[in-house]
Amino acid sequence: MEESVSDVESTPLNPRKADSLKHNIDEPDLEEFRAKNEEEMRAHYVGTGSVEEFLDGLLPYRPRTNKRPPLPDNPFATLKEADSWVEAKVVDKFNEALKTHSLCPKLAFRRSQHRPHPKNTDETGQKIDGGFFRLSEAPDDGRPHWELQLVQAEFKGRKDKDKYDPFADGETPLFEPIAEVIEPSAETRTEVRGQIITYAEQVFAMQHRTFVFMLLVMGRRFRLIRWDRSGAIVTRAVDYYESPGPLCEFLWRISHVKPVALGLDPSATRLTPNSVEFETMTNIAKDTSRDLPYHAPRIIPPDYKLPEGYWFKYVREMFAESISNPEWLRYRLEVVCNGEIRSFLVGRPCFRARALAGRGTRGYVAYDVKGDRFVWLKDCWRASYDLLEKEGDILQRIRNECGADVSVPTVVCHGDVPLQATLTADWWEHKHPLSPDDGRPLPPSGPPPRRSSRITVPMKRKIPDDENEESNDEPAPNFRPDCPLRHHEHYRLVVEQVCMPLKNFLNGKQLVSITSDCVLTHGQVFEKLNILHRDISDSNILIHPKVIEGDGGLLIVWKGILADWEISKPVSTDVRIIARQPERTGTWHFLSINLINNTWKLVTVADELESLIYVLIYYAVRYLRSSLVSREDVARFLDDTYDAYSIQRGELFCGERKVRMVTNGTLSVYNARNASYDPIVFNSPMDKLINPILKGFRARYNVMQAQSLPTRRPPLATVRMANKVNSHKWIKGYLELCYGDSGWSGLQDKAGDRVPSGWESNRKPIPTRFGGPRS
Repeated sequence: MEESVSDVESTPLNPRKADSLKHNIDEPDLEEFRAKNEEEMRAHYVGTGSVEEFLDGLLPYRPRTNKRPPLPDNPFATLKEADSWVEAKVVDKFNEALKTHSLCPKLAFRRSQHRPHPKNTDETGQKIDGGFFRLSEAPDDGRPHWELQLVQAEFKGRKDKDKYDPFADGETPLFEPIAEVIEPSAETRTEVRGQIITYAEQVFAMQHRTFVFMLLVMGRRFRLIRWDRSGAIVTRAVDYYESPGPLCEFLWRISHVKPVALGLDPSATRLTPNSVEFETMTNIAKDTSRDLPYHAPRIIPPDYKLPEGYWFKYVREMFAESISNPEWLRYRLEVVCNGEIRSFLVGRPCFRARALAGRGTRGYVAYDVKGDRFVWLKDCWRASYDLLEKEGDILQRIRNECGADVSVPTVVCHGDVPLQATLTADWWEHKHPLSPDDGRPLPPSGPPPRRSSRITVPMKRKIPDDENEESNDEPAPNFRPDCPLRHHEHYRLVVEQVCMPLKNFLNGKQLVSITSDCVLTHGQVFEKLNILHRDISDSNILIHPKVIEGDGGLLIVWKGILADWEISKPVSTDVRIIARQPERTGTWHFLSINLINNTWKLVTVADELESLIYVLIYYAVRYLRSSLVSREDVARFLDDTYDAYSIQRGELFCGERKVRMVTNGTLSVYNARNASYDPIVFNSPMDKLINPILKGFRARYNVMQAQSLPTRRPPLATVRMANKVNSHKWIKGYLELCYGDSGWSGLQDKAGDRVPSGWESNRKPIPTRFGGPRS
């Protein structure tokens, strides 16, 4: 397939995402995680003209029934000298003012700056200064209790002026109502931004929230922040001693509005220990009577009778583990599909994305109340643009076109959560309107978009009159190329298969088989629907055990499933095609070299197949016995090949070792003693698989390099070899030959995880100034 160039339909603008750090061999510490989150949130802040504008647009309430009583004096009089105090004293005096003047009468403020949660609850060990809680739930143990916080509060001293203020205030000179949020580049102020981002992210992780309010107090000044999956809306810094009214109004309102107005998701009902559904979850988690006790591939004994309504034991155990920690609360989640509301009971997510801005994907083993079974529930904030399909619709279309045996998840139900969408991008667009005639900036007209009484309703965006109309060649009517923020809608997808992660494969032969299943599926979808997945990674290649009818009775077989088709799209070679959203995601570690180094190129079949082979190599090296005897050598190879990067001309590019692996066409490791590269040998049929495929990709890159030089023409044999890596059939053929090789017989080649626990890399984290998009 001919590769086309487009500067709008691109690979990830910044493929080194915060969430992708979890793939690193050297697990990132909190400091690196915060720095990466801060980087990804740059230019994702929208300023407000005043606190009043913020409150009226984002925290409306009924002043007639909940009118704030007048205060006879300044409730913050005791904080007059707060700019000269240390942070702890500011918190003490602020807390005293809250209590003395009953500024927030229906909520309780609790401090938590000294004691984190244990690692099994919060692996990051973070400690926010305080938060506001319901009176009946206010904790007294000095911990943050992210699962219960309604509104967050962070304090900073101001003895060093604005050193700890993460933002600065500016104005667009022509239009007074627009307040620009400036992100100072000073190291300390940048660090504070990273800190408060991860505080908000932790609440999103442990609760079901549509947005989160945060009160940021710096000496005698305060800011209000509203976080959602698009970004954050931030007020100017206000001196609450000189002007106590705005802060008092905020505190009064958060105390008198309904929980939904504070960002609690009404479609997620928290279950109390005395509720029937809570007890149901406890009983189901303990019920072994329906367990199919083994799930490894095998023949089921003829005399064994499958339990009625059986499930695999590992699935029930995953569910039991998800409800074992009481600090991760249990919920009933609603999914609206075809006019029906389905209920699913969940505990702690088995998977969650580790970033604030973006889809915020969480995956649960859920109990299907109606179906009386375990299912997989995916909760995310999908990109909301006219030309984007919902993942459930994509999966159903794949099954309809490719047949019931195609290895993708089977949809139970799916749908957008009614009236739940991010609001920050709408505020940005309202404050930066364009002239319909020439696209030049205009002053904002009218008040900014407001929340409904139920939840975050965005400004209306055009939806095509005919949903079946082919419009991929037309610009998305609701896409503003100049807007750095994405619109998101809350979305839930429920599928039948509760799969195992790829690392659970039993041996090398099975790893080849699972990869082969996914290559076959990828090829079927491409041939039938002309769709590419565009997010190939190990997280999306799963193992699905299932019971089938064989010649001699029932069998348990393992199939590879290619999941997460959310950002898939039809292939186009039209360079005029317009991006359907501002950016898309991907996983740095498994992206093709082509897509990492050329962010303006379209994704091709060859790029996707290259990613699949990188996953195979990664898991073979990490879990199979090989000539890499030392576990440290395994870790170094994976770190150098998958985690590393290079910086050229101030830009971020693919690491040198990954490039060398492909350009040499061999799987090898650097030998520092001899300053040479030694082949990695598995002493199994795997040795006949990896190197021939790498040579095919070597030919592809040789052709691409030759084509970039007008005076060079690649040899015809090389061109023919390069064309093969665009073919699913060619890759599948090698995988099938390898799988059928007699050399696997009796071979027990899986050695467990060969990366030492706690291994640390000598490689420095990516400098954040290199993390942004390349022009």
